Amino acid sequence: MRTTMAAIINRLRSMTNTSLIDYTQSTGQVFWDDQHLNDILDQYRVDVYREALQPDAVMTSGGTAEYRIYNAMESNWETSDGGTAVFYVQDNNWATVAGSLYAADYIRGRVTFTTNTLGSAYFLTGSTYDLPAAAADVWRQKAAHFSEHVSFSADGMSINRQQLISNCLMMADKYAAQTGAMVATIYRSDVNA
Repeated sequence: MRTTMAAIINRLRSMTNTSLIDYTQSTGQVFWDDQHLNDILDQYRVDVYREALQPDAVMTSGGTAEYRIYNAMESNWETSDGGTAVFYVQDNNWATVAGSLYAADYIRGRVTFTTNTLGSAYFLTGSTYDLPAAAADVWRQKAAHFSEHVSFSADGMSINRQQLISNCLMMADKYAAQTGAMVATIYRSDVNA
């Protein structure tokens, strides 16, 4: 598992009620270890290359606009670990901006600069993840797992596997409804940018 995925995996765990080792299949595969969730998330990864960040102007008490906060269109970004260029900001000359000059909110897709940028253009490169789609996938896999279980009654209690399966599928539908439409900017390779 990539260390840059830890925060996203933890968010997926909270959405899917999964622990590190819910169960093990006869093949020895453990559900839901970090690598397994990382693999599911990678199916819903979108690699973003030089997305134009949108600046938010904040009016100061003196009446002038200050630009420190920039927003991406997407959320749930893979983090940087200090040495890996997974998430980076570039200026309009495509020079990479030092990470010490901004703070990144990877969940919301927000970059906050330490100083006023005067509204200069900045671009973001990185990977973003569709967490609701990944969560729906996990809930469907959990429903498939419960299909092997049997309903039973003992000591005045009864366990109905259909309720487990229905609950999993209901959660899958809930998260599937939250997945967004994909929006992308496509550049023609036969035209100079």
